[in-house]
Amino acid sequence: MKTNITLLLPLNDYKKQVGKLIANKLNMIYVDVEEFLKFELFDIDKALALGGYAYLQQEEDKLIKRLSTYNNSFITIDFSMFNREKNLAYLKENSLIVYLKFFEKDYIKLLKKEKTGAQFELDKKLFEKRDELMTEYSDLVVSLINTNKKDVLKAFLSAVNNYYA
Repeated sequence: MKTNITLLLPLNDYKKQVGKLIANKLNMIYVDVEEFLKFELFDIDKALALGGYAYLQQEEDKLIKRLSTYNNSFITIDFSMFNREKNLAYLKENSLIVYLKFFEKDYIKLLKKEKTGAQFELDKKLFEKRDELMTEYSDLVVSLINTNKKDVLKAFLSAVNNYYA
């Protein structure tokens, strides 16, 4: 049995809220890869300016490799970091990859709260492709159709219990 859980969710703010809630309920250590990266690099924009995008990706990859070896961790990760072959391999080795699947209409409602204008339109267009990839990469897809915010934890726990049963 894998000792970690990696959560995929299209909205970063919501992913962090849900991730912390589930990690707490499961008595797991909550690890947000983006927050760890900010902690280690102090200033991501400065690191990007000094070392370039390739340097930033290299630092992300090293961090994900290290974090994936921890035990009893509940990991949240941004899609752009997860969607690289080596990072996916690191996480799949020691994590149950769980995708909390929103349906497009639910995603758009949540997205409107987080994004505006051109960024909203771009993210809306990316949803379909990301949804397809997250579904493909995940060990477990938890459907959140007709699930309100307070029942997300219940749906998640039920799906994980059924997966391991």
